Amino acid sequence: SLLLQVRGSGGARLSTKDPLPTIASREEVEATKNHVLETFYPISPIIDLHECNIYDVKNDTGFQEGYPYPYPHTLYLLDKANLRPHRLQPDQLRAKMILFAFGSALAQARLLYGNDAKVLEQPVVVQSVGTDGRVFHFLVFQLNTTDLDSNEGVKNLAWVDSDQLLYQHFWCLPVIKKRVVVTGPCFSKSQMTSFVPTPSFNAGEEVMQRNLRASASLPPSTGSPASELVKEQEHAAGRVLRWVMLDSETPREELPAAVFWK
Repeated sequence: SLLLQVRGSGGARLSTKDPLPTIASREEVEATKNHVLETFYPISPIIDLHECNIYDVKNDTGFQEGYPYPYPHTLYLLDKANLRPHRLQPDQLRAKMILFAFGSALAQARLLYGNDAKVLEQPVVVQSVGTDGRVFHFLVFQLNTTDLDSNEGVKNLAWVDSDQLLYQHFWCLPVIKKRVVVTGPCFSKSQMTSFVPTPSFNAGEEVMQRNLRASASLPPSTGSPASELVKEQEHAAGRVLRWVMLDSETPREELPAAVFWK
């Protein structure tokens, strides 16, 4: 049999004291026995893997014994390539998410239940988030079995929510026409409804109304009537959106401290 090793930069990892609860029930896990896995035949599924010598075969979660947060929760993978040709394609990033979520779950399962291949009495669940800063992908992986030699029996499960846009476009520099700032550095068509939980909408409306009322106290425009709608995400206060009406001619020193201005 072949020995496959998952290694490399797995991004950032969030660990917890308690494991994530299982997503699929015992009945749903048993039902995977009837699922027929797709095959690449006649192409080998490991056609693009490189063969190397491995002298120390072990499963390593990356943490020493006795670590107070031993359970993997969420892996965060960021594609940091600045040039578009160097970035991973969305399907490549999702494949990387599945690979490292599987590797993390398998290492944890073998740490808890040993190296014998078997169906796990308590499946291991790992989440993953992958992004290039604009497009987000979300994954939940449930490891049900460590028996990977056969295509029969219980299968492992993965749920993927892909291609969620944080915003449509981003302008790094302001648009200036006739020495007037028409559009400042900003996001276009934010898609925050995909990321903001429903209970926070009311809180978001309250924050927006409060900031709009506060904008009335800003000095009036001394020149151009152009104004901007500046938006920033509120991370600490319930993940809501803050909206502040700013006049394009307002001096920086008179702006609210919460607004970052270039």
